Amino acid sequence: MGMKLAQILGLYSVTAITKCTSPATAAYQQHTSPVAVSRTELDNFHRSYGFRLSPNLDERQRYQALEVLYRHKSAFARDLIEIKQCQAEPLKVVVHTNRQMFKRQYRLS
Repeated sequence: MGMKLAQILGLYSVTAITKCTSPATAAYQQHTSPVAVSRTELDNFHRSYGFRLSPNLDERQRYQALEVLYRHKSAFARDLIEIKQCQAEPLKVVVHTNRQMFKRQYRLS
């Protein structure tokens, strides 16, 4: 269709980290199940999070987009306090050798 639904802000915006779970878990099923939310609550959610939705959306499409955003609102943060620490295990990088590697950062003339 090619129609803009929303605008993603640049890297200077505040984001949140949420734990990724496998689709088989109950938490994932809970987030994907339909949520009955009133239009008043969706309007308040839209106002508090400040999403900029496309003006080309009709009212039905606008509320559908807001329902999807509301269902996944744990992925967004309005300020730094709402950003939670990642609870996942630290990433392990498997290296084939302990030998240090030195490489020039840029090409020398």
